Amino acid sequence: MAAEQHGHQLLKNQLRGGIYDRNGKLLRSSTRKWYLLVENTGFKYGKEFDESLDFLSNFHSEARANLDRAYWVYSKPLNRREISRILAMGNRDLKIIANLTGRDQQEKTAWHVLGMILQEEARSGLEYTLEPVLKQPSFAASVKSLTDGMRRPLPGLGLRSVELPNPHGYFLTIDYSIQKTVETVLDQGKICGAIVVLDAKNGDILAMASRPMVDLNNLGESLKDPESPFINRAITAYPPGSIFKTVLLCAGLDSGVISGTELFRDQGYIDIGENRWNCPTSDGKGHGLLNLTEAFAYSCNPVFIELALRLNPVLIGDYAEKFGFGRPLNIGLGDETWGEVPSGIGLSLGERANLALGQQLISATPLQVASLIQTIANDGLRFPPRLIKAKIAPNGEIIELPHSEPVARVIKPETAYRVKKMMAAVLEYGTGREAQPLCKAAGKTGTVQNKEGMEHPDHAWFAGYAPLHAPRYAVVVFCEKGVSGGKTAGPIFRELVDKITSL
Repeated sequence: MAAEQHGHQLLKNQLRGGIYDRNGKLLRSSTRKWYLLVENTGFKYGKEFDESLDFLSNFHSEARANLDRAYWVYSKPLNRREISRILAMGNRDLKIIANLTGRDQQEKTAWHVLGMILQEEARSGLEYTLEPVLKQPSFAASVKSLTDGMRRPLPGLGLRSVELPNPHGYFLTIDYSIQKTVETVLDQGKICGAIVVLDAKNGDILAMASRPMVDLNNLGESLKDPESPFINRAITAYPPGSIFKTVLLCAGLDSGVISGTELFRDQGYIDIGENRWNCPTSDGKGHGLLNLTEAFAYSCNPVFIELALRLNPVLIGDYAEKFGFGRPLNIGLGDETWGEVPSGIGLSLGERANLALGQQLISATPLQVASLIQTIANDGLRFPPRLIKAKIAPNGEIIELPHSEPVARVIKPETAYRVKKMMAAVLEYGTGREAQPLCKAAGKTGTVQNKEGMEHPDHAWFAGYAPLHAPRYAVVVFCEKGVSGGKTAGPIFRELVDKITSL
Protein backbone atom coordinates (compact mmCIF):
# COMPACT_ATOMS: atom_id res chain seq x y z
CA MET A 1 0.00 0.00 0.00
CA ALA A 2 2.84 2.38 0.82
CA ALA A 3 4.26 1.83 -2.65
CA GLU A 4 0.94 2.83 -4.17
CA GLN A 5 0.64 6.00 -2.17
CA HIS A 6 4.12 7.50 -2.21
CA GLY A 7 6.57 8.42 -4.89
CA HIS A 8 9.27 10.91 -5.66
CA GLN A 9 8.54 12.58 -9.01
CA LEU A 10 11.67 12.59 -11.14
CA LEU A 11 10.28 13.92 -14.41
CA LYS A 12 6.88 15.24 -15.39
CA ASN A 13 5.56 15.11 -18.94
CA GLN A 14 3.03 17.87 -19.56
CA LEU A 15 1.15 16.56 -22.57
CA ARG A 16 -0.59 18.94 -24.97
CA GLY A 17 -3.17 17.91 -27.52
CA GLY A 18 -2.07 17.65 -31.12
CA ILE A 19 -3.32 19.88 -33.94
CA TYR A 20 -3.66 18.22 -37.36
CA ASP A 21 -4.51 19.34 -40.87
CA ARG A 22 -7.63 18.02 -42.64
CA ASN A 23 -5.73 14.93 -43.84
CA GLY A 24 -4.15 14.01 -40.51
CA LYS A 25 -0.81 15.75 -41.04
CA LEU A 26 0.51 16.78 -37.62
CA LEU A 27 0.89 20.58 -37.45
CA ARG A 28 1.65 21.00 -33.74
CA SER A 29 2.63 18.46 -31.12
CA SER A 30 4.47 18.33 -27.82
CA THR A 31 8.23 18.79 -28.05
CA ARG A 32 10.27 15.68 -27.21
CA LYS A 33 13.45 16.30 -25.22
CA TRP A 34 15.91 13.74 -23.86
CA TYR A 35 17.28 13.66 -20.31
CA LEU A 36 19.78 11.61 -18.34
CA LEU A 37 18.37 9.55 -15.45
CA VAL A 38 20.96 8.33 -12.94
CA GLU A 39 20.39 5.27 -10.72
CA ASN A 40 22.47 5.83 -7.59
CA THR A 41 21.90 2.28 -6.31
CA GLY A 42 24.33 0.98 -8.91
CA PHE A 43 26.13 4.11 -10.00
CA LYS A 44 29.03 4.98 -7.72
CA TYR A 45 29.84 8.63 -8.13
CA GLY A 46 33.51 9.36 -7.75
CA LYS A 47 36.77 9.94 -9.57
CA GLU A 48 35.95 7.19 -12.09
CA PHE A 49 33.26 9.39 -13.63
CA ASP A 50 34.81 12.81 -13.08
CA GLU A 51 36.38 12.86 -16.51
CA SER A 52 33.93 10.72 -18.44
CA LEU A 53 30.99 13.06 -17.72
CA ASP A 54 32.85 16.36 -17.87
CA PHE A 55 31.02 17.21 -21.08
CA LEU A 56 27.78 17.67 -19.09
CA SER A 57 27.74 21.15 -17.61
CA ASN A 58 27.28 21.16 -13.80
CA PHE A 59 26.75 17.39 -13.76
CA HIS A 60 29.15 16.87 -10.87
CA SER A 61 27.54 19.46 -8.61
CA GLU A 62 24.09 17.98 -9.31
CA ALA A 63 25.40 14.46 -8.62
CA ARG A 64 26.78 15.49 -5.22
CA ALA A 65 23.47 17.18 -4.34
CA ASN A 66 21.55 13.97 -5.12
CA LEU A 67 23.78 11.37 -3.46
CA ASP A 68 21.05 10.41 -0.97
CA ARG A 69 18.48 9.63 -3.70
CA ALA A 70 18.04 6.31 -5.42
CA TYR A 71 17.30 8.06 -8.73
CA TRP A 72 17.71 11.57 -10.03
CA VAL A 73 17.50 13.39 -13.36
CA TYR A 74 20.18 15.68 -14.76
CA SER A 75 18.50 19.06 -15.22
CA LYS A 76 19.58 19.94 -18.77
CA PRO A 77 18.20 18.33 -21.94
CA LEU A 78 20.73 16.33 -23.94
CA ASN A 79 21.79 16.92 -27.50
CA ARG A 80 22.60 14.11 -29.95
CA ARG A 81 26.33 14.25 -29.31
CA GLU A 82 25.85 13.97 -25.55
CA ILE A 83 23.42 11.08 -25.95
CA SER A 84 25.91 9.21 -28.16
CA ARG A 85 28.73 9.64 -25.65
CA ILE A 86 26.57 8.43 -22.74
CA LEU A 87 25.37 5.38 -24.67
CA ALA A 88 28.96 4.57 -25.65
CA MET A 89 29.85 4.29 -21.95
CA GLY A 90 27.66 1.19 -21.69
CA ASN A 91 26.68 1.93 -18.08
CA ARG A 92 23.24 0.46 -17.29
CA ASP A 93 22.84 2.87 -14.39
CA LEU A 94 22.83 5.84 -16.78
CA LYS A 95 19.50 5.84 -18.62
CA ILE A 96 18.22 8.13 -21.40
CA ILE A 97 14.55 9.04 -20.95
CA ALA A 98 12.17 11.17 -23.01
CA ASN A 99 10.25 14.20 -21.82
CA LEU A 100 7.29 15.67 -23.71
CA THR A 101 6.48 19.29 -23.07
CA GLY A 102 5.54 22.52 -24.81
CA ARG A 103 5.65 23.05 -28.56
CA ASP A 104 8.25 23.26 -31.29
CA GLN A 105 8.44 27.02 -31.83
CA GLN A 106 10.66 26.69 -34.92
CA GLU A 107 7.85 25.36 -37.14
CA LYS A 108 6.49 28.35 -39.01
CA THR A 109 3.85 26.67 -41.19
CA ALA A 110 0.46 28.27 -40.46
CA TRP A 111 2.11 30.16 -37.59
CA HIS A 112 -0.36 33.07 -37.56
CA VAL A 113 -3.23 30.57 -37.45
CA LEU A 114 -1.79 28.24 -34.83
CA GLY A 115 -0.29 30.96 -32.66
CA MET A 116 2.57 31.43 -30.24
CA ILE A 117 3.50 29.75 -26.96
CA LEU A 118 5.87 31.42 -24.52
CA GLN A 119 7.02 29.81 -21.28
CA GLU A 120 4.52 26.98 -21.72
CA GLU A 121 1.60 29.42 -22.02
CA ALA A 122 -0.34 30.05 -25.23
CA ARG A 123 -0.38 33.71 -26.25
CA SER A 124 -2.16 33.84 -29.62
CA GLY A 125 -3.92 31.91 -32.37
CA LEU A 126 -5.70 28.61 -31.95
CA GLU A 127 -3.22 27.57 -29.27
CA TYR A 128 -4.67 30.38 -27.13
CA THR A 129 -8.32 29.83 -28.05
CA LEU A 130 -8.13 26.07 -27.47
CA GLU A 131 -5.77 26.29 -24.48
CA PRO A 132 -8.31 25.06 -21.88
CA VAL A 133 -8.85 21.88 -23.88
CA LEU A 134 -5.38 21.29 -25.35
CA LYS A 135 -3.63 21.78 -22.02
CA GLN A 136 -5.40 20.12 -19.12
CA PRO A 137 -3.44 19.66 -15.87
CA SER A 138 -4.79 16.14 -15.38
CA PHE A 139 -3.35 14.97 -18.68
CA ALA A 140 0.24 14.32 -17.67
CA ALA A 141 2.59 11.40 -17.33
CA SER A 142 5.24 11.21 -14.65
CA VAL A 143 8.34 9.14 -14.01
CA LYS A 144 8.45 8.32 -10.30
CA SER A 145 10.73 6.54 -7.90
CA LEU A 146 8.50 4.62 -5.46
CA THR A 147 9.12 5.44 -1.79
CA ASP A 148 7.78 4.63 1.63
CA GLY A 149 6.12 7.12 3.98
CA MET A 150 9.53 8.57 4.86
CA ARG A 151 10.24 9.11 1.10
CA ARG A 152 12.91 6.39 1.18
CA PRO A 153 13.28 4.26 -1.99
CA LEU A 154 11.56 0.88 -1.75
CA PRO A 155 14.10 -1.84 -2.59
CA GLY A 156 13.36 -3.80 -5.75
CA LEU A 157 10.46 -1.64 -6.95
CA GLY A 158 12.56 0.79 -8.99
CA LEU A 159 10.87 3.24 -11.35
CA ARG A 160 7.24 3.57 -12.38
CA SER A 161 5.67 5.53 -15.22
CA VAL A 162 2.32 6.94 -14.17
CA GLU A 163 0.29 7.63 -17.32
CA LEU A 164 -3.16 9.06 -17.99
CA PRO A 165 -5.19 9.27 -21.23
CA ASN A 166 -4.17 11.58 -24.04
CA PRO A 167 -5.61 15.11 -24.07
CA HIS A 168 -8.04 16.34 -26.68
CA GLY A 169 -6.72 17.19 -30.13
CA TYR A 170 -8.16 18.91 -33.19
CA PHE A 171 -8.38 18.47 -36.93
CA LEU A 172 -8.34 21.74 -38.88
CA THR A 173 -9.75 22.42 -42.33
CA ILE A 174 -6.26 23.53 -43.40
CA ASP A 175 -4.67 21.51 -46.20
CA TYR A 176 -0.95 21.32 -45.42
CA SER A 177 0.12 21.11 -49.08
CA ILE A 178 -1.93 24.16 -50.07
CA GLN A 179 -0.82 26.06 -46.95
CA LYS A 180 2.86 25.41 -47.74
CA THR A 181 2.31 26.49 -51.35
CA VAL A 182 0.66 29.73 -50.24
CA GLU A 183 3.48 30.53 -47.83
CA THR A 184 6.13 29.76 -50.45
CA VAL A 185 4.47 32.16 -52.91
CA LEU A 186 4.31 34.88 -50.25
CA ASP A 187 7.93 34.38 -49.20
CA GLN A 188 9.37 34.23 -52.70
CA GLY A 189 7.53 37.41 -53.64
CA LYS A 190 8.61 39.12 -50.38
CA ILE A 191 5.02 40.22 -49.96
CA CYS A 192 3.63 42.17 -47.04
CA GLY A 193 0.02 41.05 -46.94
CA ALA A 194 -2.10 37.92 -46.82
CA ILE A 195 -3.57 35.10 -48.88
CA VAL A 196 -6.71 33.12 -48.07
CA VAL A 197 -7.91 29.99 -49.89
CA LEU A 198 -11.41 28.60 -49.23
CA ASP A 199 -13.10 25.48 -50.52
CA ALA A 200 -15.55 27.00 -52.99
CA LYS A 201 -18.19 24.37 -52.20
CA ASN A 202 -18.31 24.44 -48.40
CA GLY A 203 -16.32 27.45 -47.12
CA ASP A 204 -13.62 25.41 -45.39
CA ILE A 205 -10.39 27.37 -44.93
CA LEU A 206 -7.79 25.40 -46.88
CA ALA A 207 -5.00 27.92 -46.36
CA MET A 208 -4.56 31.24 -44.60
CA ALA A 209 -1.22 32.99 -44.33
CA SER A 210 0.09 36.41 -43.35
CA ARG A 211 3.41 38.09 -44.01
CA PRO A 212 5.89 39.28 -42.92
CA MET A 213 6.70 36.31 -40.74
CA VAL A 214 7.88 36.66 -37.15
CA ASP A 215 11.58 35.90 -36.57
CA LEU A 216 11.17 32.92 -34.25
CA ASN A 217 14.81 33.17 -33.20
CA ASN A 218 14.51 36.83 -32.21
CA LEU A 219 11.03 37.72 -30.99
CA GLY A 220 12.30 40.95 -29.47
CA GLU A 221 13.40 42.32 -32.84
CA SER A 222 10.08 41.28 -34.37
CA LEU A 223 8.25 43.28 -31.72
CA LYS A 224 10.13 46.39 -32.89
CA ASP A 225 9.66 45.68 -36.60
CA PRO A 226 7.65 48.55 -38.19
CA GLU A 227 5.99 46.03 -40.53
CA SER A 228 4.25 44.46 -37.48
CA PRO A 229 4.82 40.76 -38.26
CA PHE A 230 2.72 39.58 -35.29
CA ILE A 231 -0.44 40.91 -36.98
CA ASN A 232 -2.50 38.30 -38.82
CA ARG A 233 -3.36 40.32 -41.91
CA ALA A 234 -5.75 37.64 -43.17
CA ILE A 235 -8.20 38.63 -40.42
CA THR A 236 -7.37 42.35 -40.29
CA ALA A 237 -9.77 44.76 -41.99
CA TYR A 238 -8.74 47.04 -44.86
CA PRO A 239 -10.73 49.13 -47.36
CA PRO A 240 -11.61 46.68 -50.17
CA GLY A 241 -11.33 49.20 -53.01
CA SER A 242 -13.04 48.15 -56.22
CA ILE A 243 -13.59 44.65 -54.83
CA PHE A 244 -16.66 46.25 -53.23
CA LYS A 245 -18.13 46.88 -56.68
CA THR A 246 -18.89 43.14 -56.62
CA VAL A 247 -21.20 43.62 -53.62
CA LEU A 248 -22.78 46.64 -55.31
CA LEU A 249 -23.34 44.60 -58.47
CA CYS A 250 -24.94 41.73 -56.56
CA ALA A 251 -27.22 44.06 -54.60
CA GLY A 252 -28.38 45.90 -57.71
CA LEU A 253 -29.01 42.83 -59.87
CA ASP A 254 -30.53 40.70 -57.11
CA SER A 255 -32.95 43.46 -56.04
CA GLY A 256 -33.92 44.26 -59.63
CA VAL A 257 -32.84 47.90 -59.36
CA ILE A 258 -30.16 47.35 -62.01
CA SER A 259 -30.68 45.65 -65.37
CA GLY A 260 -27.91 43.54 -66.84
CA THR A 261 -28.77 44.75 -70.35
CA GLU A 262 -28.52 48.46 -69.62
CA LEU A 263 -26.02 50.67 -71.48
CA PHE A 264 -23.95 53.45 -69.92
CA ARG A 265 -21.85 56.30 -71.24
CA ASP A 266 -18.53 57.02 -69.56
CA GLN A 267 -16.91 60.37 -70.32
CA GLY A 268 -13.94 59.66 -68.05
CA TYR A 269 -15.32 61.33 -64.92
CA ILE A 270 -18.43 62.06 -62.91
CA ASP A 271 -19.16 65.28 -61.02
CA ILE A 272 -21.12 65.42 -57.78
CA GLY A 273 -21.43 68.94 -56.49
CA GLU A 274 -17.96 70.46 -56.53
CA ASN A 275 -16.17 67.11 -56.47
CA ARG A 276 -15.03 65.07 -59.46
CA TRP A 277 -14.31 61.33 -59.57
CA ASN A 278 -12.20 60.18 -62.51
CA CYS A 279 -12.00 56.81 -64.22
CA PRO A 280 -8.34 55.77 -63.87
CA THR A 281 -8.73 52.75 -66.18
CA SER A 282 -9.63 54.84 -69.25
CA ASP A 283 -7.31 57.05 -71.30
CA GLY A 284 -8.81 60.18 -69.82
CA LYS A 285 -11.48 60.42 -72.49
CA GLY A 286 -13.62 57.73 -70.90
CA HIS A 287 -14.78 54.35 -72.15
CA GLY A 288 -17.64 55.82 -74.12
CA LEU A 289 -20.71 53.61 -74.54
CA LEU A 290 -20.44 50.34 -72.62
CA ASN A 291 -22.65 47.70 -71.03
CA LEU A 292 -22.62 46.57 -67.40
CA THR A 293 -20.28 43.64 -68.02
CA GLU A 294 -17.75 45.93 -69.69
CA ALA A 295 -18.10 48.52 -66.92
CA PHE A 296 -17.33 45.83 -64.34
CA ALA A 297 -14.46 44.35 -66.36
CA TYR A 298 -12.84 47.77 -66.76
CA SER A 299 -13.75 48.74 -63.17
CA CYS A 300 -15.27 51.96 -64.45
CA ASN A 301 -15.68 54.33 -61.50
CA PRO A 302 -18.24 56.75 -63.01
CA VAL A 303 -20.63 53.92 -63.94
CA PHE A 304 -20.51 52.33 -60.49
CA ILE A 305 -20.89 55.66 -58.73
CA GLU A 306 -24.00 56.23 -60.85
CA LEU A 307 -25.30 52.80 -59.83
CA ALA A 308 -24.55 53.47 -56.15
CA LEU A 309 -26.56 56.69 -56.29
CA ARG A 310 -29.53 54.74 -57.64
CA LEU A 311 -29.39 52.12 -54.91
CA ASN A 312 -30.62 52.70 -51.38
CA PRO A 313 -27.41 52.74 -49.27
CA VAL A 314 -29.22 50.73 -46.58
CA LEU A 315 -29.76 47.98 -49.17
CA ILE A 316 -26.06 48.00 -50.04
CA GLY A 317 -25.17 47.59 -46.36
CA ASP A 318 -27.67 44.76 -45.95
CA TYR A 319 -26.10 42.78 -48.78
CA ALA A 320 -22.59 43.45 -47.47
CA GLU A 321 -23.57 42.01 -44.09
CA LYS A 322 -25.21 38.98 -45.70
CA PHE A 323 -21.91 38.25 -47.42
CA GLY A 324 -20.16 38.39 -44.01
CA PHE A 325 -18.83 41.96 -43.92
CA GLY A 326 -18.95 44.01 -40.73
CA ARG A 327 -19.23 41.10 -38.30
CA PRO A 328 -17.01 38.39 -36.85
CA LEU A 329 -16.82 35.09 -38.71
CA ASN A 330 -16.07 33.22 -35.45
CA ILE A 331 -13.50 30.81 -36.83
CA GLY A 332 -11.74 30.48 -33.46
CA LEU A 333 -9.18 33.30 -33.66
CA GLY A 334 -9.57 35.98 -31.01
CA ASP A 335 -7.72 38.71 -32.92
CA GLU A 336 -10.18 38.71 -35.83
CA THR A 337 -11.40 42.21 -36.66
CA TRP A 338 -14.97 42.81 -37.76
CA GLY A 339 -14.47 45.40 -40.44
CA GLU A 340 -16.97 48.21 -41.00
CA VAL A 341 -20.26 48.48 -42.87
CA PRO A 342 -22.13 51.82 -42.78
CA SER A 343 -25.77 51.85 -41.75
CA GLY A 344 -26.52 53.80 -44.91
CA ILE A 345 -28.60 56.35 -43.06
CA GLY A 346 -27.75 60.01 -43.59
CA LEU A 347 -24.92 59.49 -46.09
CA SER A 348 -24.10 62.40 -48.37
CA LEU A 349 -23.86 61.89 -52.13
CA GLY A 350 -20.07 62.15 -51.87
CA GLU A 351 -19.96 59.48 -49.17
CA ARG A 352 -22.13 57.20 -51.27
CA ALA A 353 -19.75 57.71 -54.20
CA ASN A 354 -16.73 56.76 -52.09
CA LEU A 355 -18.62 53.76 -50.72
CA ALA A 356 -19.17 52.52 -54.29
CA LEU A 357 -15.41 52.57 -54.83
CA GLY A 358 -14.65 50.85 -51.51
CA GLN A 359 -12.38 53.69 -50.41
CA GLN A 360 -14.21 55.05 -47.37
CA LEU A 361 -16.78 53.93 -44.76
CA ILE A 362 -16.28 50.26 -45.66
CA SER A 363 -13.55 47.81 -44.62
CA ALA A 364 -13.23 44.04 -44.74
CA THR A 365 -10.71 41.33 -43.96
CA PRO A 366 -9.23 39.11 -46.68
CA LEU A 367 -11.16 36.25 -45.06
CA GLN A 368 -14.45 38.16 -45.36
CA VAL A 369 -13.69 38.94 -49.01
CA ALA A 370 -12.95 35.24 -49.58
CA SER A 371 -16.38 34.42 -48.16
CA LEU A 372 -17.93 36.83 -50.69
CA ILE A 373 -16.16 35.02 -53.54
CA GLN A 374 -17.10 31.58 -52.19
CA THR A 375 -20.76 32.58 -52.12
CA ILE A 376 -20.78 33.78 -55.72
CA ALA A 377 -18.79 30.77 -56.96
CA ASN A 378 -21.27 28.49 -55.15
CA ASP A 379 -24.26 29.97 -57.01
CA GLY A 380 -25.23 32.36 -54.22
CA LEU A 381 -25.19 29.83 -51.37
CA ARG A 382 -22.92 30.96 -48.54
CA PHE A 383 -21.15 28.48 -46.30
CA PRO A 384 -19.60 30.36 -43.35
CA PRO A 385 -15.80 29.93 -43.29
CA ARG A 386 -14.72 27.11 -41.00
CA LEU A 387 -11.24 26.54 -39.55
CA ILE A 388 -11.77 23.84 -36.89
CA LYS A 389 -13.04 20.69 -38.59
CA ALA A 390 -13.22 18.12 -35.78
CA LYS A 391 -12.32 17.40 -32.19
CA ILE A 392 -10.40 14.31 -31.10
CA ALA A 393 -11.63 12.91 -27.78
CA PRO A 394 -9.17 11.21 -25.38
CA ASN A 395 -10.58 7.82 -26.42
CA GLY A 396 -9.74 8.56 -30.05
CA GLU A 397 -13.29 9.34 -31.17
CA ILE A 398 -13.43 12.03 -33.88
CA ILE A 399 -16.30 14.48 -33.40
CA GLU A 400 -17.15 16.61 -36.46
CA LEU A 401 -17.76 20.26 -35.57
CA PRO A 402 -20.42 22.36 -37.33
CA HIS A 403 -20.07 25.72 -39.07
CA SER A 404 -20.38 28.76 -36.80
CA GLU A 405 -23.71 29.76 -38.40
CA PRO A 406 -26.25 28.20 -40.77
CA VAL A 407 -25.71 27.95 -44.50
CA ALA A 408 -27.65 30.80 -46.16
CA ARG A 409 -28.72 31.87 -49.62
CA VAL A 410 -27.45 35.42 -50.15
CA ILE A 411 -28.31 35.97 -53.82
CA LYS A 412 -30.47 34.11 -56.30
CA PRO A 413 -28.77 31.51 -58.53
CA GLU A 414 -29.55 33.56 -61.63
CA THR A 415 -27.89 36.61 -60.04
CA ALA A 416 -24.80 34.56 -59.22
CA TYR A 417 -24.72 33.26 -62.81
CA ARG A 418 -24.73 36.79 -64.25
CA VAL A 419 -22.13 38.07 -61.80
CA LYS A 420 -19.85 35.09 -62.54
CA LYS A 421 -19.93 35.89 -66.25
CA MET A 422 -18.95 39.48 -65.45
CA MET A 423 -16.14 38.31 -63.17
CA ALA A 424 -14.86 36.08 -65.98
CA ALA A 425 -14.74 39.14 -68.26
CA VAL A 426 -12.39 40.86 -65.79
CA LEU A 427 -9.72 38.26 -66.60
CA GLU A 428 -10.61 37.89 -70.27
CA TYR A 429 -10.18 41.53 -71.31
CA GLY A 430 -10.46 43.74 -68.22
CA THR A 431 -8.23 44.89 -65.38
CA GLY A 432 -7.40 41.30 -64.35
CA ARG A 433 -5.82 40.01 -67.56
CA GLU A 434 -2.51 39.32 -65.78
CA ALA A 435 -4.34 37.12 -63.25
CA GLN A 436 -5.54 34.53 -65.78
CA PRO A 437 -4.27 31.05 -64.82
CA LEU A 438 -3.98 28.01 -67.09
CA CYS A 439 -7.31 26.58 -65.90
CA LYS A 440 -9.10 29.93 -66.48
CA ALA A 441 -10.70 31.81 -63.60
CA ALA A 442 -12.98 34.69 -62.66
CA GLY A 443 -12.44 37.53 -60.22
CA LYS A 444 -12.11 41.21 -59.44
CA THR A 445 -9.23 43.60 -58.93
CA GLY A 446 -9.06 46.22 -56.21
CA THR A 447 -6.71 49.13 -55.60
CA VAL A 448 -6.87 51.20 -52.42
CA GLN A 449 -5.25 54.54 -51.75
CA ASN A 450 -2.80 54.16 -48.86
CA LYS A 451 -4.11 56.08 -45.85
CA GLU A 452 -0.52 57.04 -44.98
CA GLY A 453 -0.56 59.52 -47.86
CA MET A 454 -0.28 59.90 -51.61
CA GLU A 455 3.50 59.42 -51.50
CA HIS A 456 3.04 55.83 -50.29
CA PRO A 457 2.20 52.95 -52.67
CA ASP A 458 -1.40 51.80 -52.90
CA HIS A 459 -2.71 48.54 -51.44
CA ALA A 460 -3.60 45.88 -54.00
CA TRP A 461 -6.31 43.20 -53.99
CA PHE A 462 -7.28 40.35 -56.24
CA ALA A 463 -10.22 38.12 -55.33
CA GLY A 464 -11.38 35.28 -57.53
CA TYR A 465 -12.26 31.63 -57.95
CA ALA A 466 -10.89 28.78 -60.06
CA PRO A 467 -11.28 26.75 -62.16
CA LEU A 468 -13.74 28.84 -64.13
CA HIS A 469 -16.36 26.20 -65.02
CA ALA A 470 -16.07 23.96 -61.95
CA PRO A 471 -14.95 26.18 -59.04
CA ARG A 472 -12.87 24.44 -56.39
CA TYR A 473 -11.08 27.35 -54.75
CA ALA A 474 -12.01 30.87 -53.68
CA VAL A 475 -8.74 32.78 -53.44
CA VAL A 476 -7.98 36.26 -52.11
CA VAL A 477 -4.61 37.97 -52.43
CA PHE A 478 -3.99 41.19 -50.49
CA CYS A 479 -0.73 43.13 -50.83
CA GLU A 480 0.17 46.17 -48.81
CA LYS A 481 2.04 48.85 -50.76
CA GLY A 482 1.58 47.43 -54.22
CA VAL A 483 1.05 49.06 -57.61
CA SER A 484 -2.50 47.99 -58.41
CA GLY A 485 -4.77 45.00 -58.02
CA GLY A 486 -4.20 43.93 -61.61
CA LYS A 487 -0.43 44.38 -61.70
CA THR A 488 0.56 43.35 -58.15
CA ALA A 489 -2.02 40.95 -56.70
CA GLY A 490 -3.26 39.52 -60.03
CA PRO A 491 -0.01 37.80 -61.05
CA ILE A 492 0.30 36.30 -57.56
CA PHE A 493 -3.23 34.89 -57.91
CA ARG A 494 -2.27 33.37 -61.27
CA GLU A 495 0.92 31.78 -59.91
CA LEU A 496 -0.84 30.38 -56.85
CA VAL A 497 -3.82 28.95 -58.75
CA ASP A 498 -1.53 27.29 -61.29
CA LYS A 499 0.30 25.60 -58.42
CA ILE A 500 -2.60 24.47 -56.23
CA THR A 501 -4.69 23.15 -59.14
CA SER A 502 -1.78 20.87 -60.04
CA LEU A 503 -1.24 19.44 -56.55
